[in-house]
Amino acid sequence: MSNNFGVGRTSRWQMLLVAVGAFVLVYVLWQFVDSPLLYPFRLLVTFVHETGHGLTAVITGGRFENFVVFDNGSGVATTRGGNPFFVIQMGYLGAALFGATLLYTANRTHHIKALTVGLAVFFLGCAIFYTGSGFNALIGAVVIAVCWILALRSERWRTPLRIVALIAVVITLILVHSNNALMIGLIAGVVLLLLAAYASPIVLSAALTGLAFITGLNAINDVRFLLGNQSAALQGTPNDALAMAMYTNTPTVLWIGLWIALAVIVMVAALYWAFIRR
Repeated sequence: MSNNFGVGRTSRWQMLLVAVGAFVLVYVLWQFVDSPLLYPFRLLVTFVHETGHGLTAVITGGRFENFVVFDNGSGVATTRGGNPFFVIQMGYLGAALFGATLLYTANRTHHIKALTVGLAVFFLGCAIFYTGSGFNALIGAVVIAVCWILALRSERWRTPLRIVALIAVVITLILVHSNNALMIGLIAGVVLLLLAAYASPIVLSAALTGLAFITGLNAINDVRFLLGNQSAALQGTPNDALAMAMYTNTPTVLWIGLWIALAVIVMVAALYWAFIRR
């Protein structure tokens, strides 16, 4: 069995082992060490979780108003309309599906750079349109880009234009720095675009595989946390399992168990289809 980059069966299994080893290391550190290096990934998982709620609302006929990501890694999405039965569930399940889909496509597609660019557009788009401060960042980015391009074309005005661009960078950062959701979306999008531009296909596949494991399997870990915190709430908003129990008049533990089982199933299926099935 060979992969899409001309790498043989042994290399594919080596990639799998490296990805699994990287996830196990991150997972262990996440449980026992309050490392600032892992903090952005905690926010990234929450970013995916909350956009899962919002985009499901859009798909089922509602509106995605906005979402926030708090400093402690929790988050809240505000939606209008849509089908609550699906909207509530697609936080944890959405993150698991995101990880499983990314795991499969990153290791099966012939267009890994296009996949990386598409993922960057997803993060940038959600950050700009659904975090409340996205248009400030967009305006700042346009001003910076225009000034920098004009500076490259005009030797006479090069220095003043670059100074204006730098001032625009500072002002934009001041305006948006406190918006965690916006910052994590912008950073993730820019990093992915840089990887798409400069990294080799095998490096892109490894990076996206690692991101898939971190997102998908930590979705399972987040649901497991609810087993001992079934009544947890944030600013009066109940956790997803409790909200689902209230909506359906069923036990909270039913939804926690169901989501853990479904998340495990989709991740195992993705592993099988990505690395084992010919």
